[in-house]
Amino acid sequence: MWGRLGRYGLIGVTGVAVNVAVLTLARRLFPGLPTATYVIAVEASIISNYLLNAWFTFKQPASWPKLLQYNLVSAGGLLIQTGIYRLLLAHPWNQYVATRYAAERHAWWAIILTNPHWNYLIADLVAIPFGTIVGFLLAQFWVFRPVKGGSDGDQDSHPRPERARSHH
Repeated sequence: MWGRLGRYGLIGVTGVAVNVAVLTLARRLFPGLPTATYVIAVEASIISNYLLNAWFTFKQPASWPKLLQYNLVSAGGLLIQTGIYRLLLAHPWNQYVATRYAAERHAWWAIILTNPHWNYLIADLVAIPFGTIVGFLLAQFWVFRPVKGGSDGDQDSHPRPERARSHH
């Protein structure tokens, strides 16, 4: 279980990289569509995470039905993530920080919170762990559940050879 959780976390890091890269590109291409660009970025990371988790974490072959199942599972995480993302973007950080901490606008945290090119990335990085928790639990117990009589994904699925029995 711990090995699987570690592998899932490692794949999650690659998913964050895919998410941030696609979000950055999509925001540049479609600056007036913050929710749509976010959904595109999350979907790109979902597909990447599914393929890598199937192969590396759960050691199962990838398939279209399982990808659809994983996407459905990830929809719950996506809804939670997008809600948190939009809530953080809608929060009046810019005006609050600019008004309350006018003398400290040079501070690193004030610059990040008030910079329109950074605050969407901060909101994204805050929202990701919530979607990840939902995704792991549902992937573990529904999408990649162990096949009866099969491996649980933590060990190789090759059968062990029988030992020669000695007759005494």
